[in-house]
Amino acid sequence: MAGDDGVGFRAAEALALDSRLPPEVEVLCGGADVLRLAPWFEGRDRVLFVDACLGVHAGEVQVVPHDEARLLGSSRPHAHRLSPVEGVELLLRVTPGMHRDDIRWALVGVRDVRHGDALSPGIAAAMPAITERLLAALAEP
Repeated sequence: MAGDDGVGFRAAEALALDSRLPPEVEVLCGGADVLRLAPWFEGRDRVLFVDACLGVHAGEVQVVPHDEARLLGSSRPHAHRLSPVEGVELLLRVTPGMHRDDIRWALVGVRDVRHGDALSPGIAAAMPAITERLLAALAEP
């Protein structure tokens, strides 16, 4: 487990199990290595990535277009050699079926991205609200 850095994975798991998830939405718990997921992205109408972010209040979810996340990604700390945003930038260059206008990011605020066995109590308590925000984001045009 990745502690609060794993909130994206935990949120995707919760979303996939939520009975309110629209049937046309597919949830993939992909982890930090977005490059290995290139075949899955091909031809998708829209993609919403969920990732932990140190620059957002803990437990809050900011949904932003990819270009805004790209700008934020260069200045926000991350726990990966190649940030997820940078990985998607690379995918956009090598995957003809991906279009930046189809990509949004749900940045979930955390206080710490150190590895641990479980989510911190504050983030664990915020999971229902995080799931609600993700469902709302999926309903947005």
